[in-house]
Amino acid sequence: MLVLGLGALCACGDSAPSEDLGADAGASVDGGAAPDAGMLAPTVQVGTGLDAFEPLLRDGSQVFPLVLGPQGGGRLGGHHVALAARLEGVTPRGASLLAVRVLDESGGERATVSRDPARSPFINDRDLPNLQPRLDDCCLVAGGRITVEAILTLTDGSVVTDAVSGVATTCPQPSQGQSICP
Repeated sequence: MLVLGLGALCACGDSAPSEDLGADAGASVDGGAAPDAGMLAPTVQVGTGLDAFEPLLRDGSQVFPLVLGPQGGGRLGGHHVALAARLEGVTPRGASLLAVRVLDESGGERATVSRDPARSPFINDRDLPNLQPRLDDCCLVAGGRITVEAILTLTDGSVVTDAVSGVATTCPQPSQGQSICP
């Protein structure tokens, strides 16, 4: 009799929705976007951080350090901006693509990196740090205004975005000496 009771309990566990939906209170049972309009709407927030998500200043005063990566490469391809993303109202399983971009003053794309959210190492199903889009030429943005943008495509095809503007630092140099920018 005890064996039959345990078997019935195990069978029920598969058909009932999970109560533990993680930090995403607006998730549907399948982990996608919330179907109920009363729930939190899906959003993405662009931030910074290599180990954890850190919010950005939204008043235009954000400073974006240009980082020389271990791959080197001088002004062409060796620098990046350390970015992160935060999801609200949707879990990574409810999205099909996450991209972060760096745009120059005129809106030209200077760097981008894309991830499959379902296969990415999110923290608590909402934060994805250590996104490092590599700049095509750091001198084209050094010392100027840039915009960083997060673009999240949901599994239903809808898109949510976030953008923050600020100032890029100068291109860091592998060693002291001449500037790498003309």
